[in-house]
Order: sequence, then structure tokens, then C-alpha cells
Amino acid sequence: MTKVKSGFTIVELVIVLLVIGILSAVVYVAYNGAQEKARNAQTASAAKAYKEAFSLYRLQNNAYPEPTTPGNRVCLGNSYPSSQCWFGAGVVDTTFMSNLQAVTGGTLPMPALPNSSNLKGIMYISSSLGNRIDGSSYANATPVAFLVYGVEGSSTRCPVGPVASRPTSNVNWFSSTPPTNNQTFAASGSNPAQCWVPLPYK
Repeated sequence: MTKVKSGFTIVELVIVLLVIGILSAVVYVAYNGAQEKARNAQTASAAKAYKEAFSLYRLQNNAYPEPTTPGNRVCLGNSYPSSQCWFGAGVVDTTFMSNLQAVTGGTLPMPALPNSSNLKGIMYISSSLGNRIDGSSYANATPVAFLVYGVEGSSTRCPVGPVASRPTSNVNWFSSTPPTNNQTFAASGSNPAQCWVPLPYK
């Protein structure tokens, strides 16, 4: 009596490998989506905390804090790679952060820093940089300070606002009327959608 050897055929092995590949892809996409949502939630929480901190600072000092380092752009938080954010436009300013924390009575949160993006974290832009909002032209628009952050996902709405829109090609002139997609600048490539929140100026 001969024994029949049992085992996988080539076809069965290919099918098993194909199923494993499909399941791996599904898990990878789901994991990345969950990570993206978690980073957006962390950044939104931090943006809300900073917006409240600036409101409190203005209430106590009748003005927003001014950066103590050149450039008029400050990374909000203290744990940035190379002490820079947003393509290097913003820098960590420890004196600025200390002044802001003094009015809140505690530490302020660090936003998420996605690895694939150059627009990392949250940045404060002083009104002295020249950004203006509303008015029929740049000349008669109001100087304004901005809280700037990004959200991953091309269709993700800015969770903390209201965000400004840019009515012309002049990058320094904005409108306080939020854009329909609730993004000041749409996502491009690996970079997130940009959310420019004008700090109250009236």
C-alpha cells in the first residue's frame, strides 16, 4: 500500500501569499490613517491651548508678545529638530515661550511633528511681519498676528479657527471670511493643509 504525501501545491502557496499581502496592505493603510488622526488631534489640542494663551496674554498686556529672536516667527513648543519649524521659517524662542507660559501658570503643549512634512508644528507670526487682513486693498487692511498650523489629509478641515482665506495672489493680504474648505492653503504633496488663524485684532 502506497502512502500519498500531502502538502501545499504551488497554486495554494501563491493564494496564501496573495491573501497575506492583501491583509498586510489593509492593516498598513488603517494604521497610517489612525496615526494621521492621532497627530491631527494632538496638533489641534495644542493649537487650541496656544490660542487661549495668546488671548490671556493680550488681556493682561493689551498686546501680543513680540519675538526676541530675528524673523518675527516663533515655533510654539520647545522640542523641535534643529530648533526650527515650517521649512526653517520659524525658530524656537525660549524667552518668548517663557513670557507666554508666565500668563498661563504652566507648561504649554507640543504639537505633533509628522516625519514626512516640512511644515512641522505650530508657528506664531507677529503682526510686525506685515501680514494684513480685510480692507479693500493691502494698504488699508489691518496688521494682524497669526497662529499657523497644519493638518494632514487633503480633505481634513482645520479643527481650530476660524481660519483666514487669501483673496488675492498677495501672500500678505488675507480675509477673515473662512474659505469653503476651511483650509487657508490646500495640501500639496507630502505637506499638510495650512491653517492660518488670525488672532483677534479688534
